Amino acid sequence: MSLGLIFGLVVAEVRHRRSLVLIPLAGVLWATLIYSNSRGGILASLCQLLFLGLFLDPFRHDAKRHIETIKNRIQNLLGGFALKAALVVFIVIVFAYGVSWIGGEAVVNNFQLAGIAFSQQGGIERENTSRKQIWSSTWKMIKAHPVAGVGFGGYWTAITNYHDASGAFTPQEAHNDYLELLASGGLISCVLVVWFVAVLLKRARENLSSLDPYRRALCLGALTGIFGVLIHNFVDFGLHVTINALVFCVLIVIAAYRSDEGIDVAEARD
Repeated sequence: MSLGLIFGLVVAEVRHRRSLVLIPLAGVLWATLIYSNSRGGILASLCQLLFLGLFLDPFRHDAKRHIETIKNRIQNLLGGFALKAALVVFIVIVFAYGVSWIGGEAVVNNFQLAGIAFSQQGGIERENTSRKQIWSSTWKMIKAHPVAGVGFGGYWTAITNYHDASGAFTPQEAHNDYLELLASGGLISCVLVVWFVAVLLKRARENLSSLDPYRRALCLGALTGIFGVLIHNFVDFGLHVTINALVFCVLIVIAAYRSDEGIDVAEARD
């Protein structure tokens, strides 16, 4: 999450002196992430870079200097699409090389063994500890309690009725926070989360249009960090760790913070 915040600041920051400090710091955090040998974390950082690539518009200054016509719009659209596609390929290649160079054989082997986490495990004991089995059991629980779920904090107790295994191992988490949200809170919690996300995006959009460049950079960095968490949560449960949840809340506050200037801009648009 901190890496995503710094990524956003580096991309959107207009003061080069500050970037001279942020870029080495981003390098240190990225190397630390790779050395942690977390497949989900490494892939989430790649998705953060690709997310930032969506905000790059190299033709915006040219569009301001030329008269807006349909031809110019098409040229800018095609040119921007081609450049972003090339940027995505470049990011993926450089990222993969950097991961293999920094992480070495340990990280490469860990990615090669990724399929084991989604295949049948347990052998004679029939523990069924793979993500595939845990997700399948969680989905059965969701279908049994679709409206209100089994209650937050009750996943590890309720899953025993749906986890077809010997009982030697009981899943404490679903290893997918979206499935666990459905299982714990049902459709009611999902509606509340969708409402919260809609409000957050509305506030973030106002901050991205702020007249203060530092406010825009902070918001973009916070959104990048949040996006990385959302990607990681497909295969893990990082927000169950207190410090991770705390940092996540800080990023939400940064992205949704509404200053007086932001209020004025919103009122002027209305």
